[in-house]
Formats: sequence, C-alpha cells, structure tokens
Amino acid sequence: MELAPGTRVDRYVVEQLLGRGGMASVWRVRHETLDAPFALKVLELTQRSVKARLMDEGRIQAGLRHPNIVSVIDAVDVDGHPGLVMEYVDGPTLEDVLRHGRLSHEEVEAAAIDILSGLAAAHAKGLVHRDLKPGNVLVARNADGGRTAKIADFGLAKLLDPGRSDMSRTRTGQVMGTPLFMAPEQFKDAKDLDARADVWAMGVLLYELVTGRRPYDGDDLVDILDALRRADWPSPRTVDPAVPERWDRAVTEALRLDRGARPADGAALLALWRGEETRPAPAWKDVRSMPATFPDLGSHPTSGATLTPSILEAPPVLEASPIPEARPVVTPPPRPAPQTMPEPPRALAATPPREVRQLLWMGSGLAILGGLLLGAWAVARFAGWEPAPSLGLLEVQGEPAEIRVLTDRGTFGPGEVPVGTWPYEQRDADGTWVRSTWTVQVSTNKTERLVCQPTIGCIPDRSTPALRSLGLDIDRQFQEVSRQLKAAEP
Repeated sequence: MELAPGTRVDRYVVEQLLGRGGMASVWRVRHETLDAPFALKVLELTQRSVKARLMDEGRIQAGLRHPNIVSVIDAVDVDGHPGLVMEYVDGPTLEDVLRHGRLSHEEVEAAAIDILSGLAAAHAKGLVHRDLKPGNVLVARNADGGRTAKIADFGLAKLLDPGRSDMSRTRTGQVMGTPLFMAPEQFKDAKDLDARADVWAMGVLLYELVTGRRPYDGDDLVDILDALRRADWPSPRTVDPAVPERWDRAVTEALRLDRGARPADGAALLALWRGEETRPAPAWKDVRSMPATFPDLGSHPTSGATLTPSILEAPPVLEASPIPEARPVVTPPPRPAPQTMPEPPRALAATPPREVRQLLWMGSGLAILGGLLLGAWAVARFAGWEPAPSLGLLEVQGEPAEIRVLTDRGTFGPGEVPVGTWPYEQRDADGTWVRSTWTVQVSTNKTERLVCQPTIGCIPDRSTPALRSLGLDIDRQFQEVSRQLKAAEP
C-alpha cells in the first residue's frame, strides 16, 4: 500500500518510504508526542494467514530486549492492514556494507560478536530466526561514531515450545527462508527446525565476512541444491591464510551438513568464534578421526586384550627314535646323449608355413578393400554426400515451454534429435531465447526428457535423482515455491 508523507497512523506521522519487500513495506514515521523517529512495517498482502504471521512477529520481537536485536515498540492498524512500530536504525544493512568490499579483521570481529550475541539471546528464549542473512542485519550509527550490528525481521521465526499453538503456523513440508542461507534440512521441512538452522545461516554469513565471498552460489534453486550435495567449498583459511584459526574453526563447524555435528545454538557458536570452547572428541563412527595405523599389540596390548601363550611358546621337543641301518646307495647308469634332428636346408627354413601365407594374403586383401572403401567415402563427401545421423527421442514434460536443441546438424525441437550431448535454449515470455546451463544427452536406446517448472525453467529429468540424493522432494518444493510466488503477486 502507499502512504503519503504527512499521513497520520495512530500516534505516528509518515515521513518517507524506507523499503519494500514481497510481504511488507517499511516507512519512517515520527511519534507526534515524543518527536522521535520509528520504523513502521505495514503488511502488503491481505491473506489472513500472513496477517497472523506478522502479528506473531510483533509478539516475538516485543519480548526481545537486546542491544543487537531490533526492538518492536507497538502494533497499529493501517487502513485494515496490520502494522508494527519498530526501533528506527539509522544505518545501512550489512549487505550494503559488504558491497563496498571486505571488512578489516577488527571490523569483522566486532560485527560477528554483535550478531552472534543477538542470536544467542534469541535462542535463549527459544526463538529461531529462519531467514538470517546480511540483508536482515542493520548496522546502526552510534552517537560516539561507532557501529552496532542489529538483527532484524523475525517474521519467519517461531517458538520452539510445542505448547505454543499460536506459533506453529508453518505447515509441514513448507519451505521458508532465503535459499542461499538455508540449512540443508530447511529444504525438507520448514516446521522441523531448531537453532542449528540459524547456526548454518550464520556460518554462510561469517564465511562471507572473513573471505569476501560465499562458500557456494547459484542462479536458481537447482544450482544451490547441487552445491549442497557436493559440499566441496574450501575452508576460509584455504581462501585466505591470514584468517585466524578460531574463525576458520567456527565457520567450518557451523557448515556441517549433519546438523547433529554443528554447534547447538548461537551461544555455542559465539564461544567457538572467541576460541573459548573445544570441540568434543569425535565418535567412533567418524572414520576420518581414526589413526591411519594402529600400535603393535605384541608390545603394547590394549586394555582387556590378551595374547594366546601357546602361539608364542617354543614348539614341543619330540622324543628321539633309533636311526635305521644304512642301505647301500645304487648309482644309476648315465643317460645317453639326446639325439638331434639334422638342420633343414636354408631354402626350406626360410619358407613360411601354408597357414602363414594364407593369413598374409587375407590381410593384403582386406587392406586393399579398406583403401577402396575409404577412397569411395572421400569422393562421396567431396561431392556433398552426408551419412544419415543416428536419431534419439526428446520429450518435454511439465509446464508448456518452447525448446530448441542446438546440434552440429542444425536446430531441432522435441521429437527426433541426433544422438549426442547438446546445449538447448528456452523461449521466454518476451520471445527471447535463453541458453540453459544444462545439456541434453540424446541416445538411441533411451528417451531423454526435459522437466519444465515455472520457477527454474526446463532441466533434464536425469538431474532429479542426483538432487534427491539429499533426501529432498524436488517436485513438491517446486510446487510450493510456485504457489508462494503466485500468492505474492499483487
């Protein structure tokens, strides 16, 4: 909705628009009596469930009082739309700050401790942010010229206490958050989350703080899921050897794919960042933690291990028996010298057997025949003759889409396509052909399929099993993302 400057909302006067998102707009307002600036967050959508979620956000943040969390002051009605009055932060987002380059080590240390302190306070009250990212961290300008980082927008948070039914509005299977900062388990189910999902998001954020880049990136959801499946990003100290070891360790522990191996909450991650806590000993199931070789049990037996004495003792001595009477040794007569065949005549020795001569004639004939065929093929190609290509089948499933495959024999649509691995393009709504980052592998013994979704375009069906190796229901997530996008349309 639009609010003109000077509009009165309860006890507040609108001054200017600060920002607009898919669900809400944020305005700077001034309290008429106190003459103090505040931020007013007004819901843009009108769905009843989304209104309830915004009011949930107000109740959550109103209970948080921490210098590193943006406070909620009041809840108001704006022409039938719910609004939250929040602390006004005079400063940019952390995302805006990072666009201008990397921070110094002193700035990284201060920003990280601010954000982790606020996160630890929220986790102590049983709250999960679910959408922690640089865009949701505001950098306030202090009166003394310093800076303070504050976490904002707990609109996707929920209470961990299952008894609070009013805070359990997230449905099982629903995806909520920003994909680049979402934990792997968050893609499966947004309801079954705890503080460790925020620890993962904080790991991605800290990685960008200390290295100047993200551990992984992607243009769409498929690229991000594939990066999570590979998990081959380098450690921060590999990217920049100047990164302190305690930072590297904290980020590495936060980005464990198995959430059971991550720090339990923001307080545990803050302790790791400060170097105040050591990681517990790894379990036996962690094969990488086992020694490459084991000690010699003969010299250093382990507790409870024994060696069988009978194996180490000398063998028993057998009782001697009488030596039998010696017998005369009979020497056999010498063998006659072997008879040798006379050498064949030189002419006969140089003549190959008949079988060899037949093989030589056969090989010569095949060589002549191959030369004739090669010459005939060269003449035909020179004259413009082209052999018929081997063809396979390409099908397109899902959303209607116009596809063209770029082969070495021209452009083909769905149907019969030359065998090979080819790039392909998809026509956008404005008629522009856009090259896909994927390729199709057409073969004669299998039908290749392109599965088209409204949010990511058309991808080969063969990619779906690889993405499901994370345990993800890709089709359901595509449908849910599409549903959310359509619900956000004005």
